[in-house]
This record gives sequence, structure tokens and C-alpha cells, in this order.
Amino acid sequence: MNKGNHLIAPQHGRSTEKSPNTQSLTEPLIGVFEDLSKHSLNYFGQQGPLQFQILEFKQKRLSDIWRCAVSSNGWQTRIYIKLHKNPDHQKDRVLQFCATEFEVLKKLHKAFADYEGFGVVRPVAFYPREMITITEEKTGANLYDILQKQGHRLASRKRFQQLEKYCYRCGQWLHLFQSLTQTGKTVALRDMQILQNALERFQRWENLNLKKSLLKRVQDDLQQRLNRLAQQPVLLSGQHGDFIPFNVIVNANEITLLDFPYYTVGTVYHDLARFCTVLITMAKKPLFSRRRMLRLVKAIIAGFAEKAKFDIDIFRIYLLYNMVDWVLWDEWLNNTETKNGFWQKKVQAFYENWFRNFDRYAII
Repeated sequence: MNKGNHLIAPQHGRSTEKSPNTQSLTEPLIGVFEDLSKHSLNYFGQQGPLQFQILEFKQKRLSDIWRCAVSSNGWQTRIYIKLHKNPDHQKDRVLQFCATEFEVLKKLHKAFADYEGFGVVRPVAFYPREMITITEEKTGANLYDILQKQGHRLASRKRFQQLEKYCYRCGQWLHLFQSLTQTGKTVALRDMQILQNALERFQRWENLNLKKSLLKRVQDDLQQRLNRLAQQPVLLSGQHGDFIPFNVIVNANEITLLDFPYYTVGTVYHDLARFCTVLITMAKKPLFSRRRMLRLVKAIIAGFAEKAKFDIDIFRIYLLYNMVDWVLWDEWLNNTETKNGFWQKKVQAFYENWFRNFDRYAII
């Protein structure tokens, strides 16, 4: 094993912890490297011993991630080592997230094998004691990074059209994923506990600077929509749990998903609404427009609805609910990363305007 591992300084994009020193970073990996090298044929189909080089380290709130190069006798690949952690849950719950991700990836990687252009990252190994999941790196670019570079007003029309194609393909991926994980069951919308979950988040809204009158308005709007469609059945299937552009790798016409610790069985509309929520809220960034973001929303819905049944009214309920949840994340991130009072006011104004004009802004 290569003990001269090179470590790049941690990136603090969404980190809430201090950077550990180099020694403490490598310690939990030593046993993992030894096991990967010892059983290299099982993990990689290559004869060991293997050499490892740490290329990058990212420290996030919910996980520590090492990006490593693995090589042996002219053969080379790259892997991601994710050490799960979650300050919001007990250790056994975090272990459950870790185990869920690996098992789901194993099943999905095999299930997607017959579908060209769609897939998930290949799972390599799972270490329960260390709460570590290892996946193989997928060649391509992160969709969120591409959105940041090509989704704004100044980007060329040709590049933006490519973004629309990516979003359309993401909609197709989601439909295929749901087809592979469908349960054949439906549940009445009233039994999906949307309002109960929303009320919990509304209580946390009390700590934000958003106007209290807005809270009541959004709550009443959601209640009325749910009452009107309470009897409507919704189809249940696998639910990624964090289906957002940040977890999508694109390569030409290939769409690959990663990060499955929150996989569960749920409504077919939640993941779609989550993805659209991220697209919509990008319009609050300088140089990004609501018009362009809605074009991307329409693109992913078109890809999803190409073969799937799509109910616009139910979708809007889940879009509204996801935005209620996303406000909390966005406000936490904003308050954690910046002290710019002007920017905070701009973010609050964006959400207040969006909720007040939901029906006009949510036209798909």
C-alpha cells in the first residue's frame, strides 16, 4: 500500500466543522486500503497489491469524502470513499443510512445495466464498523456545476439548450428509476402526511426573518390544495430522497445518479418536485433569470411525463411542500456561509415573492 498519500486541503463549501489534520484523516482509511488491496479481484477484477493516492478531501456536514486514485500494474481507476456522519441522528441511524445506500446501489447498478444512457455509480465496498461506503468514480461533470456556469443570462443559447437536454434526460432517468422500483400500490393524497410534515417545518420558520403573515398564507394555501385533492391516489415507487442536480453526473447523453442514503418508498412526485425546487431557487442568484430556470423545469417535466402519468395539481402540492422545506436549508446555508445582510434580504425577498405569486410562477 502506498503510504505516501497526498492530501489536498479540505474544501469548506458547506462544512460546519474544522479541518482535521492530515494524520487523523488517513487513520480511518488504512484498514480500508489494506482490505481493498487484499481482495482486489473481488472489488475491482484486478490482481493486487494496489496503490492508493488521495487526490482530494471534502468535509461536509453529513459526510467526509476522499477522492482517491487506485492503481496496479498499469491499471488505474478512481474511487470515492464516503464516511457517513449526521449530527441530527444517533449512530445506529447513520449506520442505517450507510447500509441503505450500499444495498440500493448494488440493486440499481444491476437493474440499470440493460438501459443505455442511464445508471447509478458502481458500489465497490461497504464497511459498517467505519460507516464507510466506497463507489467508483463516474467520468463526467456534475450537473449543478454546469448549471452554475451555463444557466445564467450571459451563457450562449447553444449552451443553455444543452442544459435543457440534460434536464430532459434527468426526467427520463427518474421515470425509468421509478419503473424499476415501482410497488404497484397507490395511496390517497390525504394519507401522505404532507401537511403534518409541513407544519413541523412551519414551526422552524418562526426562527427566520420571513414575515409571519406569509407563513399563514402558505399554510392555508397548502391546506386548501390538499383538501381539494384529498381523495386523489398517488403511485408509490422508490424515492431517491435527494434528487437534485448536485447528485447528477452527466457525460454526453449519459445520466448517472449518486448519493442514495435517504432512499425510501414514496410518492412519484417528491423527487421531481425536489429537483425543480433547486432549479427555481437558482433564479435568486445574480445573472440568473426566472424565465430560464422555468425552461429547465419544463424540460425535466417533459422528460418525466414522456412515458409517465403526470398530474399537474398534485405536482404543485409537492412543489409547494418542497419549497417550504428548502427555505429552511437555504436560510441555514446562507446564515452559515455569509454575514452579508443585503444578500440575506435579497434571499428573503425572493421567497416571499415566489410564495405570494405561486400560481403564476408555478405554471408549467
